[in-house]
Amino acid sequence: MSTSVSDTVLEVLQGKVDERTNRWTSGPAIVLYLATFKLLVHVLVASRYSYFADELYFIACSEHLDWGYVDHPPLIAFVTKAVRLLSGDSLLSLRFLPAIAGAALVCLTGAMTRTLGGGRFAQSMAALGVIALPLYLSFHYILSMNAFEPLFWTGLAYVVLLAAKRNNPRLLLWAGVILGFGLLNKYSILLFAFALCLGLLFTPYRKLLANRWLRIGLGCGFLIVAPHLNWLILHVFPFLEWQRNLQNANPNPHIELSPPVFMLQQLFLTGTASLLWLAGLVFYFVTQKGKTYRFLGWAFVITMLEFIAMHGKNYYPSPVYAIAIAGGAVALEQWTSEVRWKRFRAPLIAVIIAGTAVMAPMFIPILPVDSLLSYQKAIGMHPPPQDTAMLAAAPLWTFLGGQFGWESVTAKVADVYNNLPVEERSHVTIFARTYPPAAAIDFYGKQYGLPKAISTHLGYYLWGPRDSKSGTVIFVGYSFEAIAPICRQAEIGAQIYSPYGWDINHPIVLCRGFVGNFQDLWSLWKLWY
Repeated sequence: MSTSVSDTVLEVLQGKVDERTNRWTSGPAIVLYLATFKLLVHVLVASRYSYFADELYFIACSEHLDWGYVDHPPLIAFVTKAVRLLSGDSLLSLRFLPAIAGAALVCLTGAMTRTLGGGRFAQSMAALGVIALPLYLSFHYILSMNAFEPLFWTGLAYVVLLAAKRNNPRLLLWAGVILGFGLLNKYSILLFAFALCLGLLFTPYRKLLANRWLRIGLGCGFLIVAPHLNWLILHVFPFLEWQRNLQNANPNPHIELSPPVFMLQQLFLTGTASLLWLAGLVFYFVTQKGKTYRFLGWAFVITMLEFIAMHGKNYYPSPVYAIAIAGGAVALEQWTSEVRWKRFRAPLIAVIIAGTAVMAPMFIPILPVDSLLSYQKAIGMHPPPQDTAMLAAAPLWTFLGGQFGWESVTAKVADVYNNLPVEERSHVTIFARTYPPAAAIDFYGKQYGLPKAISTHLGYYLWGPRDSKSGTVIFVGYSFEAIAPICRQAEIGAQIYSPYGWDINHPIVLCRGFVGNFQDLWSLWKLWY
C-alpha cells in the first residue's frame, strides 16, 4: 500500500476520519486494502523454508485423482492438480491460492460485519482481527484443507445471516451449495452446520429451518457431494475405520486437554485477536443490537463445546472465529462511539498489532529457523504441539516443523540406492512406513533417479504395491529390529535425523532377500492410523 493509503487506513482505524466518505475511504475499501496487505505478506513468505509434509502428500494424491481418500475428501487433490497444471509445483505456485483464500476471508468478514450493522471502524477492525489471528497466518501460508475451511464456514454463516436479516429464504439455496463444497473440503463443516442449526432453533429464526429453499439447497449440496459419498460407500467408509484405528492403536493419539486448558490454548492460538472474539460473545449474548443475531453466538459456543467433548486438536475450532470477530468489531465500535471513548481506539489497535508482531514469527517463516529457536527462547513462548508423537522433538510449531527433513530423507535414500550395483537397482523397491517420507521420495526422487515409493499408510495403501519386486527393498521409517527378521540379509544404509519437528529419526534399512511377496502381504501391512 502507498503511504497515503496506509495513513488513511490508520486514521479510519483510529476513528479520525468522519463517516462522510468516498469510495476510496469507505469501509469496504479499507477492508480491501487490509486484505491486499494479508495477501502480500503470505506471498512474500511463501518460498521460505520448504514443502510441508501434507503438501507433498497432496501432490501425490493429485497424481492419483479419485473421488475420495482414506483420510480426507477429494477437493484438495483436485485443487492441487489444477494449480500444478496451471502454474507448476513451486512453493509460490502451491501457496498462492491459500493466500488468496486468506484475503477473501478478510473481505468476507468485513462484509459480515457490515451486515451486522458495523460501520467503517467496525469493518476495519474485523479485517484487522482476521489478519492478527496467528492460526490464520499458518493456515493461509500452506496449501491444505485448513486454508479453505474458514472461508466455507464463514460463507455458510454469512448466507444464513443474509437470509435472516433480509427475510429472503431463497438465499438458503446457496447455504446448501456451500455446505456441499465444504464437505468436499473437510468433514468438520458438518459440526458447524449442526451448531448453526441449533443456534437458529434457539431463536425466532427457527422458521428458516422449515423453509423449502433450505431443502432445495440441501438437495443441491447432496448432488455436489454425491460422487464422494458413492466413493465412501464403495470403500466402506475408510475415514471411519481410520478414526477407529487411531483410538484402538493409541487411546490418546492427540494431546487430550481439559476444557480449561483447551480454552487457554485458544487464547494463545488466537493471540490479541482474542480481544475481538471475546467481545463478539458479549455482542451476541449481552447487547441489544447483537441479540437479533444471537444464533451466530450460539453457533460459536456449540462448535467450541463439540470440539471440547470430542477431545479435538486445539486448532480444530479455528474456522469459527471470523463470525465472533465480526460481532466483536461491531461491539467495540459501539462502545467507543462517543468522543470521550474514541481515544481508546488507538491503544487497542496498537495492542492488537504489537501482539501479532510478537507472535507472527512462530506461525509463519519470517525468521531463519535457528533465529526462530533463539527468538522463542528469548520471549519464553512456544506454540503447543499437536500430537503426542511430536512431544519429544517438536521445538517448532507443527506447520513450520513439518517442512524440514523431507529432502534430506530423499537424498539419503538416493545414496543407499545409488551405492547398489547397477543390475540390482532395476528391481529395487522403496517402502516407506508412512506417507510423509513416501510422498517426499515421490516428489524429490525424480532428480535422483529414484523409483516411486510404496507404502501401506492411508491413501498409499489404496494405490497398492504396483509392480514392486521383493528382491531388494529399501525400508524407510522402520527400526532395524523390525526389519531384520524378514530379510535374508539386512543392514543399516543410512540414518535419518531431523532436529526441528516431526518424528522421522529412523534408520534406512537395506533388505536383500526380502522374505515375502508384497502382493500377498499388502492387506496384512495395512496402516490406517
